Amino acid sequence: MSALQCTWSRLGFRPYRDHGVYVLNLGTTALSEALPPLTERIEALPQPDREEWDAGLARGASCP
Repeated sequence: MSALQCTWSRLGFRPYRDHGVYVLNLGTTALSEALPPLTERIEALPQPDREEWDAGLARGASCP
């Protein structure tokens, strides 16, 4: 399972007919409850400083 599939699964998306399509049943999923934990995980990642952001380079990224 890819990282994207895992993330979508955490939000409540489920695979549909094995064709790479995911569906979200809003009747059984509350995005207001699913998004905060994911947001916390993202905010815990290293973030570029303002100069790096303005230059378009994330910390540790390399340009070809």
